[in-house]
Amino acid sequence: MDLNIKVHSKLLNRFTANCALLLNVEYNSLRGFDTNNKAFACFCASRILKIDTKILSSFYRIDEAFMLSKFEDFQIHLEVNDKLFITYYEIKNLWKIVIADEA
Repeated sequence: MDLNIKVHSKLLNRFTANCALLLNVEYNSLRGFDTNNKAFACFCASRILKIDTKILSSFYRIDEAFMLSKFEDFQIHLEVNDKLFITYYEIKNLWKIVIADEA
């Protein structure tokens, strides 16, 4: 595990737990074989946390090229799929609350 991943590991663990809660899945599924939800968690982490895709692909154990192709899909789906749009903003708003609670 490289240094950047270690630095972001705690942050990503907490973010993943929040994503799992709102996606109604187990935490381990987002780090395991649930590729759609895992890719969506990566997409959210990329946009909300502004973490590099190389770090995300390593942390979530997902192929970076596949992840980036899913990012393009999610970008389009956010525009047309109300449920996905709402889920994204629920994750974003929950994260704001978590961060504000620590301050």
